[in-house]
Amino acid sequence: MPSACKATRTCATSSTSTRGAVLDTEARSRATIAKLKKTVAAKNKELSQLRVDVPAMVCVVNQLTLENQSLRDELTTDGPNVVPFKRRPPR
Repeated sequence: MPSACKATRTCATSSTSTRGAVLDTEARSRATIAKLKKTVAAKNKELSQLRVDVPAMVCVVNQLTLENQSLRDELTTDGPNVVPFKRRPPR
């Protein structure tokens, strides 16, 4: 057997002899993958909620902007601050 084949064969047999270490690494990897899948699912749920909330927030901001402009326009108009009531004739 050539020496290159021996080296390959030795590596192959050494990985099977450390099977416990490989399984441990695989178990940690699977746990990490499961944790990341949960994180992705939570982020996707949050993103979908934000996609629903943003148009409603835009409407609210637009309404507040219009009300603010209306109040500013009222401040700049030259009108009396107090509106007198008409007097009623005595009974």
